[in-house]
Amino acid sequence: MIVPGPPGWKEWIWIVIVVPATFIIILLLGVLVYLRWRKLRLQEKFLLELMTLDNPIEAREIEIDGNNGNNGHNLKVFSVSSIMDATNCFSTINKLGEGGFGPVYKVNYEQKF
Repeated sequence: MIVPGPPGWKEWIWIVIVVPATFIIILLLGVLVYLRWRKLRLQEKFLLELMTLDNPIEAREIEIDGNNGNNGHNLKVFSVSSIMDATNCFSTINKLGEGGFGPVYKVNYEQKF
């Protein structure tokens, strides 16, 4: 025979279960939103960095240092804007396929390099 508990104990069990579960769900959603925001922010920062490294002085330094005593190695440095122009902003029409290092795009030869 089952002995019933004090009156209202079923309501307390639901409160004890629902309140912490709700808190945990809200906490997990908050963590997921934060992680997504952080990922987007880091991607934006990385892309901004890529776009601002188009300094011709840095490119000349890399070309000079890249060929320092290494005959036969000719390092060409292109700006991100010139690559985007040549690939039509990485258009899927110009995409040739996927390589080991990522997508491969066809370049418009009409652009000056």
